Amino acid sequence: MEKIDPNHTGNVAVGKGAFREVQVWIDSYLAGVAYPFPVIYTGGILMSWWRPICGIGAFDSPTYVLDISPFVPYLSDSKAHNFTLYVEGQGENRSINPEWIFSGSVFITLDPSGTRTTGGILSYSTDSDTTVEPSSPEGLETLSQLDPFFPINFIMRSYRKLSVSSLVITGSGEPRAVRVEQDYIYSNEQSWISQGNYQAVNMSSQGNSLSTYDDKTIITDSFEFPLNLNLSTLALSETNQTKIVGNLTHTFRRSQFFSLSPSLGQVDIDTTQHSIGELLLNANGRVIGGLGRMAQFFNYNDGRNESYTRNIEVFNVTNVMRDEESGTLSPPRISELDVISDLPIDEDDMVGSPYRILRKPSFEKLPFSSNIPFVLQVNH
Repeated sequence: MEKIDPNHTGNVAVGKGAFREVQVWIDSYLAGVAYPFPVIYTGGILMSWWRPICGIGAFDSPTYVLDISPFVPYLSDSKAHNFTLYVEGQGENRSINPEWIFSGSVFITLDPSGTRTTGGILSYSTDSDTTVEPSSPEGLETLSQLDPFFPINFIMRSYRKLSVSSLVITGSGEPRAVRVEQDYIYSNEQSWISQGNYQAVNMSSQGNSLSTYDDKTIITDSFEFPLNLNLSTLALSETNQTKIVGNLTHTFRRSQFFSLSPSLGQVDIDTTQHSIGELLLNANGRVIGGLGRMAQFFNYNDGRNESYTRNIEVFNVTNVMRDEESGTLSPPRISELDVISDLPIDEDDMVGSPYRILRKPSFEKLPFSSNIPFVLQVNH
């Protein structure tokens, strides 16, 4: 930090690292973790990127489902138990910055017999490690001797492995061998120049969660969240202004399967945003100009052979360079002539109008099944 923020302003980096692990504890057991998707809210990093397209997850943050079924025999002993949600960071004593708001919900399925579930935990193991090390050329340890414009490079890595196996015997007398596994990895490589005039970040988190009951797959959740950022700050001495130039590539890629809705099958979502832009600030730090360009590709597929794809690019808020939709779930294409002819007149019944409803929702009844897991959903 002496090299990155030599004047100790505290404005260059907020500290406590980039890595966050959301943990769910049941008493003294770590029951599951999530590596959260790095949501960038509107205005974040470079405000000219987010008009009118918002960052991925800005209005609908991803949720994370953790299967805690192996702990049901432990929880059904008629004793009090504590569920604890905790976020681990890279600050002192694994602390984080305070602006974290999240919640959790527990979903359960009751056995029709009304008899207590029994069984026990057969095996439990978890392992994790976090390291930070320089990735610069030799001589980095003598920071004070380096050129002030020579970049500081470092890489941070972390991983988490968790495995829980239990014998779960429902009140109906059905014994189940339940197993939950998580295997996650994270890396964050950064390059900085003094006072943060140049920043480059190459970050990625990826992993797999698997739940099996008697070797039958009940839940799968695979994810990959890469992020690549470059940001430069230029002082324009002739006009006493500052220009900030940046580009960002941000991806959300996830495949999920839940036995709660088997007919839906595996759901795949893959979306990437490419953003470039610049801001011009006056001597008082107020924005007086800027440019922004955002392109996003979104793709959805599920086990029903339903699909939706959208490819859009917007420049400077109002200039739509491209907007293409396709797939079975895409809205019907309506020509301008159809719009004019189909608009209802006063006192007309809206039935039959294409603007009343585009697609009817379909609902499935979920009958009781001993294969339905006992899950905790964490909302960030």
